[in-house]
Amino acid sequence: MNKIIYARISGRGEFPVDMLRRDLCSPATEEDSGLISSTFKSFDKWVIFVKRPLLERRRKNDPVFTIGRWNSFGCEIVEVSSPYQDRPALV
Repeated sequence: MNKIIYARISGRGEFPVDMLRRDLCSPATEEDSGLISSTFKSFDKWVIFVKRPLLERRRKNDPVFTIGRWNSFGCEIVEVSSPYQDRPALV
């Protein structure tokens, strides 16, 4: 079973890169990779999408991401069906 789970993460300041390792995820798109880099130059608000492959079946309400840990970095994380859903327009 190979399924990819996506999440929308919003925050301010530097993106907590170590959370990618902790939650076994990566930027969902090339655009998200670039956005992560840009967070180290500015303390503006950002929205970044990540993806995580699931290698085994998931029970319906089992969390995939460590929500409390993301929250401790001042981030909000919400599971989404696609990295293109609710993507803010670039200004």
